[in-house]
This record gives sequence, structure tokens and C-alpha cells, in this order.
Amino acid sequence: MKLLSKLIVSTLLIGSSAFATDFSATPLIGLEGSYGMLDANGDQIDMYGMGIKLGAKSDEYRLFLSARKLEIDGFDSASALGAEVQYLIPLSQSFDIFLGGNVGQMGMKIGNREMSTMYYGGDAGVTVALSSLIDLELGGRLMYMDYTHTLNSVTYNVDSLVQGYASIIFKLPSK
Repeated sequence: MKLLSKLIVSTLLIGSSAFATDFSATPLIGLEGSYGMLDANGDQIDMYGMGIKLGAKSDEYRLFLSARKLEIDGFDSASALGAEVQYLIPLSQSFDIFLGGNVGQMGMKIGNREMSTMYYGGDAGVTVALSSLIDLELGGRLMYMDYTHTLNSVTYNVDSLVQGYASIIFKLPSK
């Protein structure tokens, strides 16, 4: 957990430098639903998720802190806490492409055993402004993990998670 705190603080510092040239950041709250595949022991395991993202947006960048609850076949529970920094490429006043990176902590539970590992990766997608206060975001996310865990003589090798997701982003009025 101490390492996660250091990574989040580092990400915030890096992200804040991205906002240094533009002090007019818009606060954001996002609700996300996702579907994906977890690569464990060479098998592709179905995964569904929902999450919340808190962040800010400038003309060229977005920064989010996120929390996700994941339902993964064969696991009792799973969750992820992380941060994303995204570069926005505006194609029109209401349509952006984004490319970004993510980092965080993934926790999983099987039976009475809990597992925890760091992840890092990238994301890409599009954002469509539905109104002046609401955006629709469609994207893909890749999260790399290098985690091995043995439970009852069964070894779990978790390598990566690939997700497609949709988010509703609420833009809060700023000063």
C-alpha cells in the first residue's frame, strides 16, 4: 500500500506539470462500465467491471484517480485503484481522441486468500461531448501485471487485463 501511495503521488506530480501551462482545469466525475479479458495461466478469463473516476481536464490533458470493482470468473472478488493521465487530440469542438497511461494496484481474492499486485499500461479512445456538462467516453485499456500466486498447490500466473469500456463523464462548473 505504501508503494501505491508513492505511485499515485508521483502520477499526480507528473500530471500536475501537464496542467502547469493551463490553469483553467475543469473538474470531472466519471461513471464507467467495462468488459474485458484477464490473462491468467495462459487462459482468457471473462471480466466485467464498474467504476468511478475523479479528475480534471485542461484543453490538452486529463488526469483521473479511479476505483473499479471487477467480477472475474473463478475469483471471489477483485478491485483496482489507480491513476490515468491522458493526452487529448481535439478533432472538433465536441469530439476528442485520447491516448494515455495508467498505473495502480489490483487486488484479487480467491477463497480465503487475498492477492495484490501493481499494474501499469495504456489506454486510448474517443470522447464525444453530449452537452456542455456531459461527455460520453468509449475506450480500451491494457493493464500489465506480473503476478504469481500459489493456493492449494494451484499456481495462478496473472499477466495482463484488456478492457473495453464506456464512461459518462460529468463536467463540474469551475470558477
